[in-house]
Amino acid sequence: MTDFFILAGGFGKRAEPLTNSLPKPLFPLDGKPLLGILAKQLTDSGFKQGFINVHHMASLITNFYLPGLDITYLEEKELSGNKILSTFRSDKDKNLLVINGDTFLDIPFNKLQSGMDEYNSDGVILVRKKDGLYSSIITRDNNFIRRDKDPEVTDLMYAGVSIFRNDFLKELSRENLFDSLETSGKPVRILEYNGLWLDLGSPGNYFHSNDIFRKNQGRSSGNSFSEGVSVTQDAVVTNSIIWCNTKISGDTVIKDSIVTGDLIIRSGTFIKKIITEKGVFDLRM
Repeated sequence: MTDFFILAGGFGKRAEPLTNSLPKPLFPLDGKPLLGILAKQLTDSGFKQGFINVHHMASLITNFYLPGLDITYLEEKELSGNKILSTFRSDKDKNLLVINGDTFLDIPFNKLQSGMDEYNSDGVILVRKKDGLYSSIITRDNNFIRRDKDPEVTDLMYAGVSIFRNDFLKELSRENLFDSLETSGKPVRILEYNGLWLDLGSPGNYFHSNDIFRKNQGRSSGNSFSEGVSVTQDAVVTNSIIWCNTKISGDTVIKDSIVTGDLIIRSGTFIKKIITEKGVFDLRM
């Protein structure tokens, strides 16, 4: 049996100014919040119980409805990174699936579990081939050795999901997961993932990832509207992401842009912009 733990407390500094309006786990992909998409994966795979740590805009996450899941929220006064896992204990007979709450992938639940059982490992971390300047994961004989911040060292990166035996969690006593794994001296396997993986870490990455997600769902490029969005006939919105409860009217023109939620826009031309309650910013792709 396995419980899950979603890491959802970070500030998301790289994703500012978007994270001044929503925490990254609630960024919508084609109008659906990432956390809701992840929750459906979990329920479809038979998960029922799990844990989410929160800090930045905690109430937005704790008030987000996740049907079919029994969630315990752990609110941190100060962020501890992955160290929170060392103080946490699920049922002693259960493994713990750990998920970064700011990336999308089709999580291979069964392969992670069977990989740990087959090799009698204390854990399995999911890795993938890099397509950007991400830190390198160094391995030997399909075991994790260490992480190197230099992206040129290997072509493997962490994909944001891992699974550990309950009695191994005490080893995860450092803020950085990879520092803990390196110093533990215990066997942790790697599993290579070749499926869809999307990074929501910066506004440009998020905009690009939303387009890829749409195409993966069989939709062409175009607008992605969340709930409660309205656009009058005289306004023009093209290839843009509009968050919930936004009203767009008048002679407004919005193209290749992101509009954060709960806004009323009555005029203006915005091309490759981020439009927020606190101002308009350039969207760097």
